[in-house]
Amino acid sequence: MSFLASCDARILAITNIARQLRSTLVEVTGPLEAWCAKKIGHKQAPNQTCYGLKLSCVTASSMDNAIDMKRLERRNRVLKQREYDRHMKRLYRQKEKTERVDLIYEIDELSRVVESMLERRRVWEATKGTRVAWKDICMGLREESGLSSAQHAALKEQVHQYKALAQRMKIWVLLNAMPRVALDGRVSTWRDVSLMAHPTSRQLGKEWIAKQLIHQTKAVFHTYGFPTKTENVFFFDLVVENESVEYIWGHQYDLRDGWEAFMTSLCPNLCALLMLDLTHSVPLNDGSLYLHQMTTVAGEFINLIATSFQKHDGGSILVAQSVADDETIQLTNGSVVRHVSFWYDEALKSTINAIRGDIYAQSHPHGQWKRRTLLRQRRLRPLGWVSLQEEGRYWGCDLTQVPPDLRESVFRRHVFQTYYMLDRTSFSRFQRIEQNAKTTQA
Repeated sequence: MSFLASCDARILAITNIARQLRSTLVEVTGPLEAWCAKKIGHKQAPNQTCYGLKLSCVTASSMDNAIDMKRLERRNRVLKQREYDRHMKRLYRQKEKTERVDLIYEIDELSRVVESMLERRRVWEATKGTRVAWKDICMGLREESGLSSAQHAALKEQVHQYKALAQRMKIWVLLNAMPRVALDGRVSTWRDVSLMAHPTSRQLGKEWIAKQLIHQTKAVFHTYGFPTKTENVFFFDLVVENESVEYIWGHQYDLRDGWEAFMTSLCPNLCALLMLDLTHSVPLNDGSLYLHQMTTVAGEFINLIATSFQKHDGGSILVAQSVADDETIQLTNGSVVRHVSFWYDEALKSTINAIRGDIYAQSHPHGQWKRRTLLRQRRLRPLGWVSLQEEGRYWGCDLTQVPPDLRESVFRRHVFQTYYMLDRTSFSRFQRIEQNAKTTQA
């Protein structure tokens, strides 16, 4: 029931009450008029009415009714105001109740938040002693940041070096015209005898020279006519080409026991083995690559790169090659350089064929090891090879008075005689040294 409906109902009830009061007043008026007439002594007929009294009574009654209506209106306004006040109070109470419920809900939410924060604080206080301070974390991050920055700078520098290396190698290749025909794999090219100054390019050049020599080992021994592993052979020869001389020395023989220890010291002492300089044994070592740079007692400059390789059958291969063009070395026009190519192979003669790589049907009963050695030497100058006449003076043979068409034969005969004489002399000396050693031990 709405507020206005309740007010109308109350007004209707008050109106009914007013009507009842009016009827009650009329009922009381008759006895009152009779009493008044009796008091004033007027005798009237039964049907005669005291109009004056009745008029006054009616007038009084009308005034009372007017007064009652005003009171009722005031009362109605008061009741409406009270009803409105009660309605507003109900709204206020409802609003307060809603706000109270919301506040209670918010209190519960905040209580849970506070409880979780207190729980985290208790856990933090319990583990406070095991945690790292923010200052230490900041210092650690600063150190890591510095390390990362340094690594980044180093990587950028490395990338720059690689780009520069690639550019240099590109220029290095483009400077030489591409051949129009396929070259023989055994033909030496400028890449096989040159080293650049830049460390990375230089290391690549060393590896190229070493691998090229190792891959050519079988082909080189086959080219110079080495027999199968069951035979022994020794030869010395020279080749005169374009007024220059190349000396070729080859030897194949059985190995004695204990050659493994000899192989370990071969690369560092290669110059002593080749009779270039018995006192030189400290090369530049780059891991497995050895670079011998020295000047012999004869005034010849040696720039020799050497390396060894372990084979799958337990044998070893040692290769060496002189570097003719080294950017780190400046030679005068009068300097003499000895160019050396060397192959040293040790293998079981019952397993590998020296010519074709075939497996022998008959194996050696003791697994005898064979050693094959090939040495090529040539003397040159920065502007070209040493002439035949200069080689003759080196061997003690004067070719100035010999006709040009006979110089090679005269020089060859003189070199062979001198070499075999030196070989016999050296063999005799070694025999005497060995006999003296046995006598001393006895």
